[in-house]
Amino acid sequence: MDLQLGRLNRLDQISLAHPWIPKRDLILILHHTFHRFADQYSGQKLQMQLDRWTNMACSISEHEMKDFMSRVKEFAVFEDK
Repeated sequence: MDLQLGRLNRLDQISLAHPWIPKRDLILILHHTFHRFADQYSGQKLQMQLDRWTNMACSISEHEMKDFMSRVKEFAVFEDK
C-alpha cells in the first residue's frame, strides 16, 4: 500500500469510489488483483500496475464493478473462522 502522507491507500480509494462494497469483498478483490499482477511484475513496476488498476477500479460503474466482483468470487476460496 502507498504510505505517502496525504494519499489514501488502495482499499480506501476504492471504498470511497464504491461505498456499497463490503470491506471483506474489497480485500478479496485487492488480493486477487495483487496475485494476478505479481505473476508478471515485481517491485516498483508491480506497484505502478496496482496503482493503475486502482485508478481504473475507482472510475468504473457499479455494474462493471459488480461483474468483476462476481468473477473474482467465482474462484475465491473462503476460510470460515
